[in-house]
Parts: sequence; C-alpha cells; structure tokens
Amino acid sequence: MVAGAIIGKGGETIAQLQKDTGARVKMSKSHDFYPGTTERACLITGSVEGIMVVLDFIMEKIKEKPELVKPFPEGVDAKMPQDRDKQVKILVPNSTAGMIIGKGGNYIKLIKEQSGSYVQ
Repeated sequence: MVAGAIIGKGGETIAQLQKDTGARVKMSKSHDFYPGTTERACLITGSVEGIMVVLDFIMEKIKEKPELVKPFPEGVDAKMPQDRDKQVKILVPNSTAGMIIGKGGNYIKLIKEQSGSYVQ
C-alpha cells in the first residue's frame, strides 16, 4: 500500500526522491515479501542526510495511510486513524546491533523512554 505511494506512477516519485536526496531507494518487487510477512522491503543507500530525508518521506506516506491500521472492535474507544500507532520494521546489521541495544540494553531502554515507542 505505502510502497505504491513511495514508487509513484511510473516510478516518478521514487526517481525524484533519489534525485533530490542523492540516495538510492530500492523496493522489493510487488510479490517479493520479507520472509514470514506480507511486507515489502525497502533498501536505502546513501549519505546519512539523504537516508534521513528518505525515511522522513516514507514516514509521511505511512501517516497518510489510515487503512494500514486495523480497526478496533465495536465498542472500543478508538483514536482517529491518523492518531493511531504505526509500525516500522528496520533491519539492523549484526555488526551494529550491539551499539543500538547498548550494554545491558541501556540505549534501547533510553530510546523507548524518550520516544514512547515500543522497540523489539
């Protein structure tokens, strides 16, 4: 769903994004899902600044897609779709996982506390 918005009609959006950021953005094929899921993978390569711009763009597209959030059961006090939590999965190389987690999980705890996000 979001993949189409990232790619754009005829690939125009992704091409412009790559041109603007200098980053390379590669989406898996429409039926090429990450193992064990029905989700497509997106590989972003480039400078840290370029990657961050692409990530911001992708996050905006996720926010614009309220249908990505499962509806609440009847009778449950539900938030508006744009206010509901979203989910993003990021693959992290084994060589950097320790730096992200931190000694005894200190960094990951800090990320959770400061952002209010659930990190697994």
